[in-house]
Amino acid sequence: MYLSPVRLRGGIAALVLLCACTPVAASSGAAPSAALFERDLVATLECRAAPATAQAVVSTLRAAMYGDPQQRPAHLRAWRFERVGDDEASVVNIDMPVGLTAHGIATRRLVADDIGLAMQIDAASRARIVAAQGLRLQSSTLREPLQVWSVQAPAGSVPVPASIVVRSDGQRPGYRLGCDYDGQTRDERVPARLRAVASAQDVAAALECRADPVALQRIATTFERVVEQPQLAWPDSIRAVAERGYVVGEETLPAHVIELDQPLNLHGFPVQRIAISIGGYIAGDLGQAPLVKVLAATGMDAAARQGDGVWTRSVARDQTPGRTLMRERSVLQTDDGTVLAGCMSSRTYSAPR
Repeated sequence: MYLSPVRLRGGIAALVLLCACTPVAASSGAAPSAALFERDLVATLECRAAPATAQAVVSTLRAAMYGDPQQRPAHLRAWRFERVGDDEASVVNIDMPVGLTAHGIATRRLVADDIGLAMQIDAASRARIVAAQGLRLQSSTLREPLQVWSVQAPAGSVPVPASIVVRSDGQRPGYRLGCDYDGQTRDERVPARLRAVASAQDVAAALECRADPVALQRIATTFERVVEQPQLAWPDSIRAVAERGYVVGEETLPAHVIELDQPLNLHGFPVQRIAISIGGYIAGDLGQAPLVKVLAATGMDAAARQGDGVWTRSVARDQTPGRTLMRERSVLQTDDGTVLAGCMSSRTYSAPR
């Protein structure tokens, strides 16, 4: 962990902050005074700093952390730098002898991690800033509980070079307030292989067992992107991702649950949570929807019942030399009453004669 490179276009690792706001000039020549350094630091935290100013601020802090304390500028000699956490999730706590105010919040501690500089804030400040800036929440619980509030750019808009980002503070209470200095669109943040994003129509077709192979591949790509990439690289259509075990007839079906930003219509029911499980199963989580109505809407009858909480109906059987693809419409009712409606795909292979 170090203070704190940002991945830029072309893979260049450098803390270069891009901002469309009025620049704050960096001082030149002799080391800046305490007042000038604090001004530039606040501008950096508030995403107002020009690239050279922000680079100078971070370089000064990095030198103070790793250099001889006696060689620091006078105004940084009383600052304390402490690295905490393991290599995968470490942060540097920066304690200042005199507080500063950024975003209207007074603080005497900053944190630096793999995203950049940030300040710790409480829940009330987080709520105020999220509302004032119109930030959008995306959350993940795959590794540790992590919530990110960031700007939602309209489709096709020009990316903003620097924007406010609020994040939960990992396993600790509180939040971190900083900036996203990348200046890239969501697609530009990910490898080219993960840029084909599934549409709402793709997902609806898959849930109803009528998606073609191209649409299914887009869904698989989107799923891989959400699981592998941080929230700032997710498609705008995704609000949250979590793991869940659905228990049906005392057997557990492990799944990733993806929450969409906007609900879909599935057999006349609104669905916003999509469960994806290994083995080719995708379903809409309909919550406590009336089972009888869901079965009727999906064309299930008594003959479709396969066991406790399980109903299936074959809707397609595609055969090619050496391979058979079967798709079954399914309805599951979990032991806690949750209803899942979706599609199970399976392939069988035969040896050539």
